[in-house]
Amino acid sequence: MPTTYFIGKQPAPEKKTLRKILIFLCCAALVITAGIWGYLHQYNSKLSQTISDFQAKLDRSEYQSALSMYREIQETVMKQSSDSQTNEKEILLEMEEIVREKTEGIITKIRSERYSPDARDRAFLEQMGEVTGSIMSNWLLSLCEDFLFGQMERPTLQFVFDQIDGLSNVSAAAAPLQASMDRIELVSGEVQTAEKYMEEKSYIEAVKKYQSILQLETYSDNEYIRNFCQQRIINAKKLMYDPLLEQCHELMRYLRYYSAEKILSEMSQIFPNDSTVEELLLKATVNTSRVVPYTGAVEVLSVRPLLVDTELAFSDNTYGITEDAYLTTQEFSRILESLYENDYILIDVRLLTNQSNLTQIVESPLHLPEGKKPVVIIAENINYSPRSMGLGFCRRLVLRDGEVCGEYITAAGETKVDKMAESIGILDAFVEENPDFSFDGAKGIISFSGFEVVMGYIIEEDQIDDYNFSAEEAGTLPLLPTQSELSKNRETVQEIMETMKNNGWVIASSTYSYLPANNRTMEEIQEDTEKWLSQVGSLSGETSILVYPFGSFINGSDPRCVYLKDNGFRIFFGISFSPYRTFGDNYLYLDRALLNGDSLRTKDFSRLFDAASVYDQGRRKPFFGD
Repeated sequence: MPTTYFIGKQPAPEKKTLRKILIFLCCAALVITAGIWGYLHQYNSKLSQTISDFQAKLDRSEYQSALSMYREIQETVMKQSSDSQTNEKEILLEMEEIVREKTEGIITKIRSERYSPDARDRAFLEQMGEVTGSIMSNWLLSLCEDFLFGQMERPTLQFVFDQIDGLSNVSAAAAPLQASMDRIELVSGEVQTAEKYMEEKSYIEAVKKYQSILQLETYSDNEYIRNFCQQRIINAKKLMYDPLLEQCHELMRYLRYYSAEKILSEMSQIFPNDSTVEELLLKATVNTSRVVPYTGAVEVLSVRPLLVDTELAFSDNTYGITEDAYLTTQEFSRILESLYENDYILIDVRLLTNQSNLTQIVESPLHLPEGKKPVVIIAENINYSPRSMGLGFCRRLVLRDGEVCGEYITAAGETKVDKMAESIGILDAFVEENPDFSFDGAKGIISFSGFEVVMGYIIEEDQIDDYNFSAEEAGTLPLLPTQSELSKNRETVQEIMETMKNNGWVIASSTYSYLPANNRTMEEIQEDTEKWLSQVGSLSGETSILVYPFGSFINGSDPRCVYLKDNGFRIFFGISFSPYRTFGDNYLYLDRALLNGDSLRTKDFSRLFDAASVYDQGRRKPFFGD
């Protein structure tokens, strides 16, 4: 028996097996790699050769032979499953791309260079059959769309039709389009109006416009116009659905149920039987009432910053300053309650106007819930000068939990933040409790000057000297904010403004320096307006409302007022204790009634509220001597 000798450690049997497996796998991998490489080489060679042959036929003008070659490949591809990846599919796509490139070169010259195709190009366009026919048909559709949109003149379109006349593979598509040119030209204005709505994302108006075109007998039987309008309606519906639903959710979040109801009512016509639209429409409708035309007076009431700490406001040292010119928070709250009980409803003053034409303001009819009377409330010049420190006012506005609150210092020196410390928060809270006191989520107008501060914040270097001059006179500490602090103050002011606007407040100007306007020169008006727009307006966004300080208005034809109108101000408020409004040359003028201690004692507000019942008994002066 033979004997095997091992020198050193004898290999384990399992390691010998593992080695054999590894060698086998390596060999198999080499074989597979070689096979794949060979297949790819063969595939690429076949692809390259087929495409080369196809291109050569086109170069030799053998168009019918090239088309037959294309059709053979196409037939093979059509027999394959839709998800399979084969070299025939790649070949077909490459062929189509070659034809497309050549076709587009010819038809582009036809349009842009008024090229009349020579015999070779005409042969190519026609003899490549359905391949070139499809490209040209789509091209003609796009040209007719350009004609509809006013981007192509009729003679150019007619020239195109003349050049492809007689091409059998496109005649079926060209003939009805050419026959439609007269009606396309007639409807182009209506289509361009609809497309303008689309560009502005006014999708409901776009759909309504296209639907109205389809209803006209002149166009309803035209296949091109009908198909075009129907496709644009489909596109608009896709674009509008989610954004409009989101908009309606946001509108109802801020109690703008009437606006949401209008949108959802129109959506229900466009999306019939859509459960989401129907549910939201029901939610909006539950919170609205039937509206009727209103043609009576529009009351406008104005309040300055409110007195929140009456202990400070009516002390021996301060009541001479505060007694006559301001309301207390308690009085303002009681006035709101009385207005509500007397069927007044808050409105956005801009409802009275149509300002779409920049050169001519137009009166808009006002519609309100039946039995309601409109009132506009202005929180005027909410700025908080250092001169007001220690008099019982807030010292600034702040945000707390997303709500606008007033921050003030009590007589005891304690800093407090309270939503009910200023007119903004008081009115917000009252509407939350009584949403039917607001028409479509309207709150009030809040006006700002820019002199010294805005909302209690220094936002520009320009304000620092003026602030510190007033601070010195008032005996309070000066402020020297850094650039970083000024930037932070601007961010805070802008955030508060955005919160108020979202909540239904409208921001207005009280001029930059809060001085009587009618005794100021044109140069002073210009400088003042430019400063307000650049410093305050840059944070508030556009506004069309100017609340004249002290009611000192400028006549509408005065060049100074024309300048203000040219800078976007088209609604102006003066002062009178009777409601008055009038439309002038591109403006609306209204009078506002100032509410304060003096006017409560001396003016007749009986049509609005009982002054005796709202009067704060903590005042030093008695009501009518009681």
